[in-house]
Amino acid sequence: FSLVELELGDLQQLPEPGSGLPAGIRTGPIGTNHYRAAWKTVVDSYADTGFTQRWPFQDFVHTADPACWRAAWNGQDMVGVALCSIRRHDHTVGEVEELSVRADQRRLGIGRVLLLDGLRTLREQGATTARLFTGTANPHRSYDLYESVGFRRQNEYVRYRKPLA
Repeated sequence: FSLVELELGDLQQLPEPGSGLPAGIRTGPIGTNHYRAAWKTVVDSYADTGFTQRWPFQDFVHTADPACWRAAWNGQDMVGVALCSIRRHDHTVGEVEELSVRADQRRLGIGRVLLLDGLRTLREQGATTARLFTGTANPHRSYDLYESVGFRRQNEYVRYRKPLA
């Protein structure tokens, strides 16, 4: 499989979100009181995939940097997250570390709105460019979403997996 590094070269040129969110869905920042729901949203979104690393809640909390995190809710239920951050060694570069939408809420435009919301938040925090990594074999076509908002391929890293008995 391949892991692809993508870059959005100019955060000043973000496209408009488009048609918006489905009725009843709202977005906003993720506070500390939302950590467990955000973690569960990510973990649940990978539940049906193979070779996904286990991500304990304590590891999530330990690395939490919520300044640029965004979430989507349907009522009280979190249905998607965009976990973005500013690179520690270069504050002009933002990273999309995770974009996850619950399986029953996919293909409704929530991921696009969350991604653009996260990118705008990165821009507000001083980032001028953004990067992310994604797998080319992703069955949810995230690669297409990233390209549609302006991300372009920078590098491809080929990986091999072998299940251990």
